[in-house]
This record gives sequence, structure tokens and C-alpha cells, in this order.
Amino acid sequence: MGPATRTATISNQAPAASSTLFRNPPPSTFAGPKEKTPAPSALATPPPKTKETWRLKDILPLLFFPLSLSGCSGDEPTPDAGMPPPRDSGPACDPDLRSELDQDRDGFPSRLDCADCDPNRFPLEDGATLYLQQSAVICPGTYRNVRIVIEQQDSLSLDGTGVTLEREEESPQAVLELNLANNISVHGFNVVSRGIALYLNGGSQNRLEDMKIRTTACTDAVHLAASAANRLEALEIDGGGLLLNLVPAEDTATGGRNEIYSSTFILTAQDCPASGVVLTSGANRFSGNTLEGLPLYLQGFGENILEGNFIGGNESPGVGIGLVIYASGNRVEQNTLSENRLGILLGPEVKNNSILNNDLRNNSEACLESLAAPEDNRVENNSCDHP
Repeated sequence: MGPATRTATISNQAPAASSTLFRNPPPSTFAGPKEKTPAPSALATPPPKTKETWRLKDILPLLFFPLSLSGCSGDEPTPDAGMPPPRDSGPACDPDLRSELDQDRDGFPSRLDCADCDPNRFPLEDGATLYLQQSAVICPGTYRNVRIVIEQQDSLSLDGTGVTLEREEESPQAVLELNLANNISVHGFNVVSRGIALYLNGGSQNRLEDMKIRTTACTDAVHLAASAANRLEALEIDGGGLLLNLVPAEDTATGGRNEIYSSTFILTAQDCPASGVVLTSGANRFSGNTLEGLPLYLQGFGENILEGNFIGGNESPGVGIGLVIYASGNRVEQNTLSENRLGILLGPEVKNNSILNNDLRNNSEACLESLAAPEDNRVENNSCDHP
């Protein structure tokens, strides 16, 4: 008869002193050893067993601790015995290296890269378009005819401190474009463009700040289309205006207002009389800004908040008006409109506008003119030096 099959089991019984693990199974006719093996003097001989019992506390040491040969003479354990040698990490990155070597593998050799040990800090290439998919710091310098596009990305930052982007040819494409992007932070750039400098299409919760933008053609410097809950702050825009459009008031109310704070809009080129800041979308907040030689238009969906702004210098034969309101439900409070031909114009059939506590002095023809029914809008407590 062949050897019997034995199943190893785990038992909570105390181990017998003479039992060992992983020994060969005995024949099925086994009736005990031919010569009796004396048991240790301190323990009794274990009773015969029909099934081998392996115990958890006997198995665990062998699972987690390999057999030690330290009992053999001269075989003392060596630290890190059996471990692979440490991997050679190669030479350390040299931030002062100036050669053709690209240490951070960002596509620019160290002689061109301002930080060749940081793959998120790199220069731009003249005439090229960068499609950004990671946060980045652009190396300071002047770059010509480049575009930066952030498309369908979330939660990135782009630092352009000390960077000038020059567009020498007129183009319908923006220099900086955010397309269906959300929670993007862009700051520090100086943009000189023949055409739109900054374009946001869709997306929300983007932050654009500390940027200088000059347009050399009669176009909008900044254009936001169907984009809500963005914040524009500390922008200096010369030569063109800002256009926010295509977002109904109910959409921006649920998605959050676009906010334009502490920015300056200046028109130094007098051959662009139609330029200005135009809010055709609804529910924007326009606060603490300065408009010199550019009018502000409220059109379309309305429900904007204007507070603490200065609007002046609109005495040219063009529009000649500081604030043009052709939308309903706006709140205009504590603004200064000065040195315009006309301070504020209320268009026909507009309603529920509140024009309160504004300084409308020093305008050459009139402080305010309304083409709407007097009872449809609230106009109170404004300072005026015209009858």
C-alpha cells in the first residue's frame, strides 16, 4: 500500500516536544519505530497521532524569518546580506551647467534653460505654440509670435513674471488662450499684441492677475466668452478694451459672477474711438477699476454691480459718454465719472437700475441723461454740478 495522504492543519493545542515540521509522511502501515526512541527526560512521550497537526505559532517563524546559520562556526550574519547593491543614481543635476545637455528633459538644453534642474520651469520658442498640460514657470525674457494654449485642463498655474510676449503680426488667434479650462491661475505676463491678447472660452473659476497688456490694433485686448466665475485683478490694459459676452445672467448667477478688480484700462491711441469695456453678459462685478479715455457699456442681460470705479476722459467726438446703460437690473454705486462729455446715459426701456451715491461732476455737457421712464429706475443721491 502506498503512503497515506496527510493534511496539514492549524491547531490551538500545545505542541508535543518531539514533533517537527515539514517531515516526510510515514507509510500507512506504520506502527511505530523499530527501535524505541527515548523521549526527553523532562517530557512524556506523545501519544500516537492519526493526523499530523501543524500549529500557527510553529509556522509563523518560518514564514517571516529565514533559517539562520549563525550557529555554524565563522558564519556571523552580515548587514544587508542578500540585498541588491544600491542603484547608481548618476551624477547630481548641475544648475550652473551651460551646454547642449538637457538635464531635466523638458526639451531645452541647459544653455537655453533658466532652470535645467526643474522640468516645470522652461523658456519658450519663438514662433511656436505651447499647449500647456502642467503647471509651469516661464523663463524671463522676450518671446516673439508665440501662443500659449490651455485647453480642457483643470487646476494649473502659469507664472510669467518677467516675460514679454510680442505679437508682431495681426492674427485672429489670441496670444494667451484658455479654452474650456477651469481653476487656472495666470499671472505676471507682459503682452504686446496686434489682436486679442487674452481669450477665455468657456470654463470657470480662472484667475488672471498682475498682467500688462497693450494692443496695437483696434481690437479687444481681453475677451471672455461664455465663461463664468472668473476673477481678473490688477490688469493694465492699454490700447483696447475688454469684452465679456454670451453668458446670460441666470447662468452666471448659478456659476458665480465674473469679477474685475483694481484694473486700469487706458486708450492712448486716439484712432480707436469705438474701443471700450463692454459687459454683454450678466451678473458681473466691476469694482475699483480705472477707465481713461474708454467708456463702459452695460448691454444684454444686466444685473451687474459697478462700485468704486473711475471713468473719465471721454470727451472725444466719438462716444463721449462715461457709462452707457442699455440693460436692466444693474446697481451703480459710489463711482466717479468725470471729464466726460456726458457722465451716464440710461437707454430707452431699461428698468430696475439703481444709480446711487455717484460723483458725476466735471462733465462738460451733463451729469446724467435718461431715455427711460423716470419711474422705471432709481436715481438718487448723486453729486452733480449741472442743473
